[in-house]
Amino acid sequence: MSGTFRWWPVDGGRHAVPGELGPGNEGETLCRHPVVMVDREPTKREWLWPTCLVCYEAARARRHVALEPSNVGLTRGSG
Repeated sequence: MSGTFRWWPVDGGRHAVPGELGPGNEGETLCRHPVVMVDREPTKREWLWPTCLVCYEAARARRHVALEPSNVGLTRGSG
């Protein structure tokens, strides 16, 4: 896996997925949730799903971003 990632709606939450995953590719989110990338853009509703806190923390550690979760609307559950 490269060091890049992007946010993508997966199974009720916004997760960080490896940047090199394309449509039809299988992989894992940063929280180790299995994912198969679909060949369509997520819906507006899917982009509103809660952000996975585990992915957020893993992404933050990779990018060295110092933000408090309360400042970016994160949730611990999948809503």
